[in-house]
Amino acid sequence: MECLSHGWKQMGSISLWRYAENTSNYPGWNISADSTGADSLIELLHCLKSDGTGATRTVLLTPPDSSLLAIPNNKGGKAKYIAAEKLRLLVSDNTSTWYFPSEASLVPLTFGSDWFDALEQGLARIKPHQGDYSIGSSSEDQLQLWFW
Repeated sequence: MECLSHGWKQMGSISLWRYAENTSNYPGWNISADSTGADSLIELLHCLKSDGTGATRTVLLTPPDSSLLAIPNNKGGKAKYIAAEKLRLLVSDNTSTWYFPSEASLVPLTFGSDWFDALEQGLARIKPHQGDYSIGSSSEDQLQLWFW
């Protein structure tokens, strides 16, 4: 079944944050979602893939709560963090692109088609609590994405 990203409706709770201290543990962005939110993001990825190059959509985010922060357990779940308010996904025409900078409020993730499977697998593994790994690279404008 094909879909179009402009017809996608967000459901569930999705959180995106990065740590402001003890950044050697889990450098980059961290993402988690409830089961409905993970399914919703996976559906969005399918829609973006159908739309192809230049497809974009913005996702509204919920700050992580203490039970979610306890999963990576950075500094006993007490590490200071910066939560994003929105995540903008953009499909690049360069298949290998991974651009994920450290902006805090509206975070852009520009990625090429080479990343669709890794993103979908990471989101699918959130639901059965099989996260604790990352994708992407580790430089100033290409931060990793940790799944929890």
